Amino acid sequence: MALFGKKHTSGSTAPASPVSASRTEITAPVAGRAVPLGGIGDRVFATGLMGPGIGIVPSRGEVFAPVAGTVATAFPTGHAYGIRSAGGVDVLVHIGLDTVDLEGRGFVQQVVQGQTVAVGDRLGTVDLDAVRAAGKDPVTIVVITNAHDLAAVVPGPAGDVEPGDTVITVRAETEPDAR
Repeated sequence: MALFGKKHTSGSTAPASPVSASRTEITAPVAGRAVPLGGIGDRVFATGLMGPGIGIVPSRGEVFAPVAGTVATAFPTGHAYGIRSAGGVDVLVHIGLDTVDLEGRGFVQQVVQGQTVAVGDRLGTVDLDAVRAAGKDPVTIVVITNAHDLAAVVPGPAGDVEPGDTVITVRAETEPDAR
């Protein structure tokens, strides 16, 4: 699937994008309760096929940029955003399960593809009650889609989070031992 302008092919040894930042912290894009991906009710996300990450059961409908970078993908339905950090880490924020079926109903998108964002900039809003009324799970998923190019992707623990709290730590290269 081409989320960041390049199609990833399995078995490829060349990185899809150059990764240069040695450490990148990915913050919670929504307020709520962080949960492991394995507990998400979607096989693609739960098994890590899209990449490692974390789910957040949202308590409010505001969605913020979890990393500084460029909006590489802004789905017209407002349910998903891809951001490429300046260091080359590709972050997907996917709001809800099967919410693409809502065709944008309940979502307000506030960024466009190609826009530069800082951590905490508003990406959009979602009417969580409308998502639930449509029979959809509003869990927000945050995954690193180019993890195969990175040394480590470490999701944080489960628990309550607020926008700006670190939920994933990414290392592009092995850090020296702290002795």
